[in-house]
Amino acid sequence: MKKRTIAILFFMISCNVFAGQVTFDDAAAHMLEYSPAIKSGFQGYSAAKYALSRDTGNRYDLQLNAQYNHLTSYFDGSISQDQGNFNSNISENLPTGGNISAGVYSNIYNPEPGNSIYDSAQVNLYQPLLHGLFGMPADNGIKSDEYSLQISKQNLRGTVTGSVGTLKKYFVQIFKMRQYLAENTLAAKYAADSLSTAKKNLSAAEQLEAKAFLLSKQAQQAGYENNVKSACEDFLNCAGYGAPDWDSLTVDTSSMTEDAYIPVTLTAELEETLVEVQPAVANARTQFENTWLWTDQANWAVLPQLDLNASMAFNGYGNTFEDSFRFITRGMEKYYSAGLNFSYDIPNSGKVFDAKYWQAKYENDRQNYELVKNGMSRTIRDTWRNLQQAGNAYEMRKEAAEAYLKRLDIVKGAFNAGAVKVREMDLSISDAAGGLAGEADAYYNYAAALSDWNRLSGKYESYFDGYLKDK
Repeated sequence: MKKRTIAILFFMISCNVFAGQVTFDDAAAHMLEYSPAIKSGFQGYSAAKYALSRDTGNRYDLQLNAQYNHLTSYFDGSISQDQGNFNSNISENLPTGGNISAGVYSNIYNPEPGNSIYDSAQVNLYQPLLHGLFGMPADNGIKSDEYSLQISKQNLRGTVTGSVGTLKKYFVQIFKMRQYLAENTLAAKYAADSLSTAKKNLSAAEQLEAKAFLLSKQAQQAGYENNVKSACEDFLNCAGYGAPDWDSLTVDTSSMTEDAYIPVTLTAELEETLVEVQPAVANARTQFENTWLWTDQANWAVLPQLDLNASMAFNGYGNTFEDSFRFITRGMEKYYSAGLNFSYDIPNSGKVFDAKYWQAKYENDRQNYELVKNGMSRTIRDTWRNLQQAGNAYEMRKEAAEAYLKRLDIVKGAFNAGAVKVREMDLSISDAAGGLAGEADAYYNYAAALSDWNRLSGKYESYFDGYLKDK
């Protein structure tokens, strides 16, 4: 690859430097802070981060529950039952998709002729053995959140780099409009000189022709000035400045350089690399990977439901909590249980067709990924070819403009000496002005093509990295 820096020096109208002057970097920084599209993209990215953090944290959060109830019953004016009930439970999700919990339960009866306190301590285990263990929904949900975060980040990246590229084109458009104004100013100056000479040496008819040519150039001046103002407003508006700023700010286009690494040959390896890192392609790839995640889970869900349930309990009772607790710790009354729960829908159509749905969706997303890749390959090839063509065209237009200006000086000398007519002088002025305008057009096309290439090749990634760093 070769490094090329583009720069251009035209005849520039002079401009003063004001405190409210805005460079491209100033405008880009303002756009990154205030652009509604970028703000929206960042909020989507933030929401995706919070969703991942929420589901990751919830996955293994300890769950604590505690409850107390008191019941008092009367019969024939006397208390027939005075009962207090307390229970607490703590549970934790397991990496295998199951759940383990431990709880303490206490009942207090008053009045009670015998033991009035009954306590129990239990440990319970739930563990799926088939599709709850393989293709676990909770873990897949977290992985899906990670994919969503990748997609939202790529969307934000595409918005930032694309906005910078658009802003660059508006910036170059100002430069082009100022060049149009400059070439018309130059043509008007030559036309005024021609009229001055005509008044001294030429016939009345030629004087009228020189005057008409000058008036035509002067009449165009206001239109070119309006085009410059419109281009500046478009640029400032794209950068996020409000209408009050459009009149108070001046856009500085004195530095119109942008460097880039342009490959002499677009190799298949470079093309493939550039294709894969584009936000649209990365998102299409992430989408079908995410779909495969749920396709895999749906395939496991076709299996029967087979779950293991196990528990262990220790009971105690007495007239005091101390008696009841002592009874529990001695393990005098204890219970163990274990069992399997099996369930299966016949013919299980819902889950079978759900698996087929996700398989079809996966194939669709995979084909879409290939489609997006092919489209991006075309974009990269066209951008590279357009850049090569625009660069060559600019060099030729620049050389042509220089030739027209030299010819104009020669014709002007001959005109002042009376060797050529006004018509030839006017045509030389128009040719020179057209040559400068053509150079400005070619420069705009080249700069726009270069901006497109820099966006695709990662030149504008620094804006995205800087934006995220500040956030």
